[in-house]
Parts: sequence; C-alpha cells; structure tokens
Amino acid sequence: MPAPVFLTLRTLRASRIAAGFGMLLFLGYTLSIYFAHIVIDDPIWLAEALASTGLVIFLKSRERHAVSGALLALVAIVAGLLVKHSVLALPVALFLWGLCYDRKAFFAWLAGGMALTVAVIAAFYAIYGANFFIDVLMHQRV
Repeated sequence: MPAPVFLTLRTLRASRIAAGFGMLLFLGYTLSIYFAHIVIDDPIWLAEALASTGLVIFLKSRERHAVSGALLALVAIVAGLLVKHSVLALPVALFLWGLCYDRKAFFAWLAGGMALTVAVIAAFYAIYGANFFIDVLMHQRV
C-alpha cells in the first residue's frame, strides 16, 4: 500500500525524495501503531489500496481528463467500499472538492456514483435476491 502514498505525493508535485520520505513515514507509523493489523488478514488494507489507487487516478487526470478520470477513480473507490465500508471519507472528500473547485468533475462524480450504486444494488439483488438486503439492513445487532 505504500505505492499509492508515493504516487499521490508525486502527483501533488512533491520531489522524489519528499515522496519517498512520506512513504517511509507512512510505513513507519503503520508498523509502529497498527502492527497487529499487518500480520493478520484484514480487508481494510485491500479497501485502502483500492481507494487510494482511485485517489491517484483522480489526481492524475484532473487537469486533462477530469470527467473520465473522476469516473475511473469512482470505480476504484466503490470497489474499495465494497471490500470495507470504512473508506467512506475519501469519496466524500472528493465529492466536496469537486463541488467547490470543479463542477464538471463534480457532476460526473455525482451521476457516475448514482449509476454505479444502482448497478451494484441490481447486481447484488440478481445474485443474492431480496434476502441479502433483509440480512444486511434488518440484522439484529447484539
């Protein structure tokens, strides 16, 4: 997962040394604080890798291909959300960024997000039927 950190920093015009230092800082922090999550099979790392890859795609394409980049980034981030829902802060942040700074990317993000959400719900319904939604939404938590 350090590669998206490096690529994000390089896309934001950090030097190679600064991006490498940021990546090492991320690795050091992760190893010192979240060591238990590294040695176990935790889906959060896959979700973070997918979402941060979406961030890199979004950042790299925002100058030339804002709409197509936003849609491709959205696919990667939704894939991360399907793995683990706790990566929700990134799509919300990109949604708000688009609202404030790039209306074209914002509307592409909004329309693509709605279309992708409908497609995912339809696919889950086709694969698992109504019981999937009953089990997820009506589950009695203890």
